[in-house]
Amino acid sequence: MKEHLFFYWTKRILLFLVFFLASSNIFTQTNDDCLMCHSDATLTTVRYGQTVSMYVNSQILAASVHKNQKCISCHKDANVKDFPHPEVLAPVDCGSCHANYQKLVDNDVHHKLLNLSVVKAPTCKLCHGKHDVQSPSTIADKEKSICGKCHTVNKLSAPYHTVAMVNDNCLKCHKKKDYKGLLAKSVHSKLACSNCHGYVAKNLASHKKVPEGTAVTDCYLCHAEIAQEHKKSIHGLSLTSGVYEAAQCWDCHGTHSIYRVKNDSSKVSPKNLAKTCGSCHDDSLMARKYSFTVKQPGKMYTQSVHGKLVMAGSKLAPTCVTCHGKHNIKNRVQEGSPISSIAIPDSCGKCHAKQAKEYKESIHWIAVQKGVREAPSCNDCHGEHNISAINTLTKREEIRKLQETTCLQCHQNLLLS
Repeated sequence: MKEHLFFYWTKRILLFLVFFLASSNIFTQTNDDCLMCHSDATLTTVRYGQTVSMYVNSQILAASVHKNQKCISCHKDANVKDFPHPEVLAPVDCGSCHANYQKLVDNDVHHKLLNLSVVKAPTCKLCHGKHDVQSPSTIADKEKSICGKCHTVNKLSAPYHTVAMVNDNCLKCHKKKDYKGLLAKSVHSKLACSNCHGYVAKNLASHKKVPEGTAVTDCYLCHAEIAQEHKKSIHGLSLTSGVYEAAQCWDCHGTHSIYRVKNDSSKVSPKNLAKTCGSCHDDSLMARKYSFTVKQPGKMYTQSVHGKLVMAGSKLAPTCVTCHGKHNIKNRVQEGSPISSIAIPDSCGKCHAKQAKEYKESIHWIAVQKGVREAPSCNDCHGEHNISAINTLTKREEIRKLQETTCLQCHQNLLLS
C-alpha cells in the first residue's frame, strides 16, 4: 500500500512540474532562437531619436564571460511564447546576479554625483561592455582598459568599485577632527573618503609612508580640464620640477571643507582670496627661499583701492584672479602671461577700457612694443598690488605727487636720458 502511494504521488508531482514549466514558458527559448533575428547585421531600432544596432555577433558572445548564459537570463522580458518579443525591453539588471557589486556601485563616486551630472554616472555596460563582457581577472590593466574609456588623462589610483566600509576605517584613526561635520557643509558632501583619497584606499596598510610627490588626493579625476591648466601654470611646473611647496588644489580651495566660490566662507571667495594667496606669497621665509620679486603682495592688495572696494562688497573690483588668472597662473616671462609688459594693458583694460585705449596711443606703448624694457606699462606708474585711488581733476596736491614720485623717476633719470 505504501509503495502504491509513493508511485502515485511521484507521478502527480512530475505531472505538476511538467504542467508548470509548460504553462509558465520558463526557459523555452534558446540563444539560437534569439539569433534568428539578431544575427542580422542590418537589424536596427530607434532609441531616444537615434538609430541603434540590434546586431549580436555570436562569435563575440561565445568568447565572453557570459558564454554559458542564455539570452533570456539577462533579457527576461524577451522570453515570450510567440515571436516577436516587445520592441522595447527593460534595461538589463546586472544586480540580479551581481548583487554584491550592485551595492558597491550605489556607493561609488559617479552615482553619488548623479544628481549633479548624469554623464558622470556610467552603467555596467559602459564599462564592461554588452555581449563582449570579459572577466576582470583576465584584464591586465583594468584602469586603462575599462576606466580609460573615459579617464584618458589621469590613471585611477584606486579600484572603481570602492568598498563602502573604507569611511569607517578612516575614522578609526582620523578622529581628532570632525571630518563628517566638515564634509557635510562641503561641495563634496556626497563623496566617500576613498573617492578622493584613492592612493590611501589602495594602500591602507602603508599609507602613513606616502612617498613625497605622490598624489594623496585625486582631484584631477573629476576636474581633468582644470588639471591641464594647472599643470602648465607656474604652480604646476614648479610641482613637476620637485618644488612641492607650490600651490596644489587643496592649498587654495581647502581640504574637507571646500565651499562654492560664491560662499563667503570659501577660501577663494573675493573677500578671502588675498589672504589665501598671501598664505604663501606673504610668507617671508618662502619669499627668501624662492626669491619672490614682490614681497607681501596680499597685504598690499588689501590696502589698495581694489582691495578696499572688494571688502566693501563690490562685485566688479578686481581680485588676484582677475589679473593673474585662476588655475593657469603664469609668471611674467611665460608665454601667454597676462602680467607681461606687452599684456598688462589688455588685462587692465578689462575694467579700464578708456584708459587702456589712450595708453595704446602713447609713445610709451610704442616703446614697449619695440622691446624697450624701460618703457612704462600700467603697473610702472600705478603700482601693482598697492594701487591707490587718484583724482587729478580736483586735487592739485595729487598732481604734484604724481609728477614727483612717478613721472620724474624716469624723466629725471640721467641714465635713461
